[in-house]
Amino acid sequence: MILTFPHIRERHPKLFDLIIFAPFRVVIAYVAYGLIASAHVVVRDDAADIGMPYARWVLPVDRLFGIGETPTERLQHLFFAGHLGWLEWMSIGAYVSFFFGPLILLVYLAAFRWRLVVSALLCLAAIYFASDVFFILFPTKPPWMVLGVTRVIVLRHHGLAGIAPYPFAAFPSLHVGVSAGMAMWAWQHREHILAWLLAVQTTAIFFAVVYMGEHYVVDGLAGILLSAGVARVISSHITPLNGRRLA
Repeated sequence: MILTFPHIRERHPKLFDLIIFAPFRVVIAYVAYGLIASAHVVVRDDAADIGMPYARWVLPVDRLFGIGETPTERLQHLFFAGHLGWLEWMSIGAYVSFFFGPLILLVYLAAFRWRLVVSALLCLAAIYFASDVFFILFPTKPPWMVLGVTRVIVLRHHGLAGIAPYPFAAFPSLHVGVSAGMAMWAWQHREHILAWLLAVQTTAIFFAVVYMGEHYVVDGLAGILLSAGVARVISSHITPLNGRRLA
């Protein structure tokens, strides 16, 4: 017997919802996330016009982690051979994965846990805009602009060398912060497998941004602490779960 839409809706309501409504929900979530990311870019770019002095304390603190050298310098001295090898390709892949993490999360939520989409978007927005505040108050140049280390990603994407960099947006690391924030948010909402996958991604991104000269270790740690606070507040005070707020 051929199943029509009414039959599917009656016998398989979840499948019907996935086929009919999920695509529209994904579009709505993507549009909302696009607006958040666009607003963040505008605020971040305008931060350069404020003219706050560069945060000079980040570099000496980072050298404490590397025992005299920054971890970026130590890692490149140990592993970088002057060309793209397997470690550089893996690092570039981890770095680029940052851009897809929120999109994949929103697809999953739109398909299976639609009522949590607003919470996830609020968490992402809070991480973005809280980071913008730090970019304004503590403008920090990335390692590749200060230390003379190789900006590894430019070896693959030569066009980046001609693009005006953001010389103030290293602290905190948004790459690490967003990924860590999504992992913590997912854990708070009982999505433990997803949280572990995002934690692995966060670890890979953390290594990648430090190794490739995009961020200091201090930047990554600050991103994790910032996103942990945001995820906790959003999960505890905004997101309902089973009719109750998360404790």
